[in-house]
This record gives sequence, structure tokens and C-alpha cells, in this order.
Amino acid sequence: MASVLDTRIRQFLHWWGGELRGCLPGGLAQFLLPAPSRIEMVVAPDLISLIHVTGRRRQVLVECRPDPERVEAMAAELAAAVGGRKADEVVLRLPREQVLEPEVDVPAVAVTALREVLAQEMDRKTPFSVDDVYFDYQVVATDAAADQLHVRMRVARRSDVAGAVRLARAIGLKPTRVDGGDRPGPAYNLLPEAERQRPSRLMPRLIGAAAVLAAVLGAAAVFFAVGDAEKQLALIEDELAQQRTQVAKVLALQDQADALKAAALALVKERRDHVTAAELVDEVTRRVGSDHWLYEMRYRDGKLYLFGYSPAASQVLRDLEASPILSGGSFSAPLVAGPETGLERFTIVIDVKPRPKPEGKP
Repeated sequence: MASVLDTRIRQFLHWWGGELRGCLPGGLAQFLLPAPSRIEMVVAPDLISLIHVTGRRRQVLVECRPDPERVEAMAAELAAAVGGRKADEVVLRLPREQVLEPEVDVPAVAVTALREVLAQEMDRKTPFSVDDVYFDYQVVATDAAADQLHVRMRVARRSDVAGAVRLARAIGLKPTRVDGGDRPGPAYNLLPEAERQRPSRLMPRLIGAAAVLAAVLGAAAVFFAVGDAEKQLALIEDELAQQRTQVAKVLALQDQADALKAAALALVKERRDHVTAAELVDEVTRRVGSDHWLYEMRYRDGKLYLFGYSPAASQVLRDLEASPILSGGSFSAPLVAGPETGLERFTIVIDVKPRPKPEGKP
């Protein structure tokens, strides 16, 4: 959720600054509201580029080819190109092949705990576990009919991100964002939370002061234009009444958001406590020996149904009941002779237990 909120704030400030800049003379606009700038370090397998971006102007500072035999010389060349340049943002762009972009549909109720829900999906959507990667996400579509969110993630191994950050720091850069190559779309940030710059307290204060000043100037203009103090007071009282109504709505929405977050966390816990389909297939495959044949497997309402042939169907049942995640097995239909001599066709139904809790955890 923080990623979506940060992006929207940046988009609003970018639009607001552009509108203010357009209202001022060119020289004054550049002095008071200079165009935002950034330094990009693009890391590719065969080329490392440093680019300085100011507004719409892009200047390539240096390009060099990685060479394990001249690491120090390469770092010195990159550092010299950076020089003493300052920028509002320092962006590292990883090679395209190092950044995965899986997509996933989640229930809309999970929006307040979206990062936790996506972390649970990581080992299913990527070859990695959530502890091995950094990731960020954007909600790209909402399906109101299905009550679902369509989310696009960007995922990179922690080792790849750490290597790029080390190189940037070695040449005097302090990254504020890590993203993937030249991928289109909104900005993502794969930089660990602990290494991100904290938002300045000065900007909110300046914005607040500007808002107060605008309100004062607006009130003065209305006062002098209307020339009626009583009417002005009535307008202010009406505004206060509207603000009270808005505050009540905000509080109600906050209560609703807290309830939705609790429901989403409950869904995450339920998913974590239940055995996945992949685990069931793996467990049954290991328990049923090569002398037995399964031709169908079904799972419904906490029960697993197995259909197959065996020279000793009772042994299959005993092997399955020895599993830590299966119990209470039985034949749901009589054993009958199979198409091959000496084989029995069986149908087994067995309960699937909840996932065993790790030792030391409640």
C-alpha cells in the first residue's frame, strides 16, 4: 500500500509543481521551482551507463564495459563522471533479465494488507522464496464484478540488488530507487525499506505554510470584494460545518479500512495454515511406491480422493496414513479386479491435516 501511496504523492507533486512553474516567468520559475533532476546508473551485462536527467533533457555522462581485471579503474572512471553533481533522485536500473514481472489476482479485500498477501504468493509465482528477493508492486486494474485486484510485481534477487548498490556507493552515489532496466510503466522501487531516504519534514511544512497563505489571501480577497464581514463569517462557519462532516466520513472510512485489513490478514493466516496442492502432490508421490498406479487425484473440502490400481491396495492405504499431513483414510468403494492380472482397482478417501506448525511457534 505504501508503494501505491508514494507513487500517487509523487505524481501529484510533479503535476502541481509543473502547474506552478507554468504560471511564473521563465527565470523566476527556474529559480524558485527548478526542474527535478536525477542520475541514472543503468547496469547491463556488457555496459554500464551514467545518465543525468533534468526535466526532459538526458545527458549521457559516461559508458564503460565491465571488466573484472580493471574494477578499480572502472570505478574511478564512473566516479569522475559523476563529479560533484547533485540530483533529487539517484536511480539504479538492473538488467532486464535480473528482474521478473509476475502478475497475480488477489481479493479486493486484501488491499490494506497487499504486501503480506503478495509475499505469500512469491514461491508460487517465481522460482524464489520471499526471503531471497526484494519486490515492489502496482495495482494495474480492478475487477469490480469479481471483487478482485490485478497486481503487477517487479522482483529481483537480493544479491543482485546489493551488488548494484555497492557499485553505486563505490562511485559516490547514494541510490534512492532501484528499478528494472528500461521497462515501461510507473516507477517501482526494489531498494530495501531500511536503505530508502526518509521523507523530509521541510516539504510538508512548506506545503502547509503555502496552503495557509493561500487560505489567508483567499479570505482577504473575498472580504474586500464583498465588503460584508457578517457574510464572510457565515461563509467561514459553513466551511467549518463541511469540514466536520468530512472528518466524520474519514473516521468512518478508517474504521472500514481497519476491518478490511483484519479480514485480509485472516485470509493470509488461513492460506499459511493449509497445505498447498503442490505439497499434496509431492507427499502422495513419495508415499505411493512405483509398484502402484494412480490415474486420478481430487481434493475437495479437506479430503483427498485417490483412484488407481495396485497389487496390494491395503499397503497403499497404510503408506498414506503414515504421512504427517494425511489421516483417517479408507476405501470409499469396494476393491475390484483391474484390467491387468493381479491388480486391484481402488478408490481411497483420506483427510488432509492442517500444515504442521514450526517448533517454537504458537
